Amino acid sequence: MEALTRAGLRYVLAAAELCQGSARPARCIDIAARLGVARASACRMLARLAGAGLLEPDIRRGVVFTEWGRRLADQYLTGYRRLTALFQEGLDLSEYDAGECAMGTLSSLSPALTVRVCRRLEETGLSLQRKDAPGTVRSGGKG
Repeated sequence: MEALTRAGLRYVLAAAELCQGSARPARCIDIAARLGVARASACRMLARLAGAGLLEPDIRRGVVFTEWGRRLADQYLTGYRRLTALFQEGLDLSEYDAGECAMGTLSSLSPALTVRVCRRLEETGLSLQRKDAPGTVRSGGKG
């Protein structure tokens, strides 16, 4: 699989955050609300991600990650959080701007390169233990 588009990555990260630590499915309406998009738009993108093998419909009216999708989503979520912290701390960017830079960076990398970047960030000892830890995926607007 090639790198996710910026839009696809936003949806994967939002679903990953909603499902984190839980076996419950991510509902389309919850993802739409988190990203500030119409429910119909969210459902279309989730259907595309399901077609790519990342998600599968759940009988409780939501989507769950496939095993492969969960691994990929976890890698992207880790990379997003680490890169956001790096851009925020290293370049003194706002949380919103740092998140947008992280999103742009990750959406241009292949999944394999994303894993390598995340590992390298770990090796550098980048601290993510900030009081105002970045990481919540949001739609447009200053945050």
